[in-house]
Amino acid sequence: MPRKTASGRRTKGEGSVFQAIDGTYLAQIIVGYRDDGRPKRITRSAKTKTEALAKLQELQLQQKTGNLTMQSGITFSQYIIRWLALKKPTLKAKTFMDYQQIITNRILPKLGRIQLGRINTSYIDTLLTEMIEQKYAPSTIGKTKAVIHHILDRAVADGIIHKNPAERSISIRQGSSTCKIISDEDLKIILEEARKISQLGISKGIAYGQSFFVYLVLMTAYHTGMHIGEIFALRWENIDLTHKIIKVRENISEAKDSQGNMKIILGTPKTATSVRDIDISDALCETLKDIAKYRGENGIVFCNKYGQYIAPSNFARIWRTLLKNVNMAGKYKFHEFRHTHATLLMAKGINPASITKRMGHATPQTTISIYTHAINADGRRMADLFDKKDDT
Repeated sequence: MPRKTASGRRTKGEGSVFQAIDGTYLAQIIVGYRDDGRPKRITRSAKTKTEALAKLQELQLQQKTGNLTMQSGITFSQYIIRWLALKKPTLKAKTFMDYQQIITNRILPKLGRIQLGRINTSYIDTLLTEMIEQKYAPSTIGKTKAVIHHILDRAVADGIIHKNPAERSISIRQGSSTCKIISDEDLKIILEEARKISQLGISKGIAYGQSFFVYLVLMTAYHTGMHIGEIFALRWENIDLTHKIIKVRENISEAKDSQGNMKIILGTPKTATSVRDIDISDALCETLKDIAKYRGENGIVFCNKYGQYIAPSNFARIWRTLLKNVNMAGKYKFHEFRHTHATLLMAKGINPASITKRMGHATPQTTISIYTHAINADGRRMADLFDKKDDT
């Protein structure tokens, strides 16, 4: 008699052998139950009852060791197509395109033709090890592993595989992130060069474009700590010059589509805390007023010569040229304006909770962990306070 649970269900691993109408013998095993209570079964066919019994024992062993697949013939690439179709409605366009790029360039060439049920930890480790040997950035390797993990998690949920082999794959050590600050002296030189580039554009009668806006873009980054994608997504409807507020409501990013073409993607900021209002200085407010008459399509603040959004990658070329002009080639990344802004606030003693809100971080702990160097810089000054003579 088949064993049953208290609910009347047969237990996982329970199997049977029976003869089909066409005379073949079938070995069948229960691997779980769907939400509606119907059992999930895996079936194997055989010519004889003896062969079917052997296949049943094989299924039960695979179930026990975690190597059982419901669809042994499906390849990893075939399953990925289904997985992407399921994920697309739930992901931001940039994230989806990033997934596609990782899958197309790194995962499919190595794992795509392998049957899903045969993917094991060794296959995954081989892929990741090759990426390490080829000097890929730890973050790139980590993202590749994460995508594989997500895909196989879904395969487990679908009952196609019993357990996720990525669970035991090698760990990817992420390098400690460094927070580089633009020095006061360098900042003055960089902003002065940016002003010259912008003035040259104005003298040539250029009303739009990266060169025309370079000074104000750098000023905005320094005065607000905004991400470059947030800056280039700004529209005049989200700048309140009367109350001196910038409202961060949109973000642009770039990603390659399935044909390898770079696309600009307009979307919302990355997280809920990234949607925020930033009070701006009088200096930035006055500078913004100077260009208020220049408006791109749909009120874009910083636009290219066609009145459309500036691609961050295109502006990066202007940034590299600027640094080269002042003998600082490769010394700073644009993102370090954000670090410089936050560090200045931290060094001035602004409450970390207020800085967290301004920067769009998730928690004050995130802010403190990133800019701990600014806190540590006050260590000597705090210690010296106890050496002062008590006047009382």
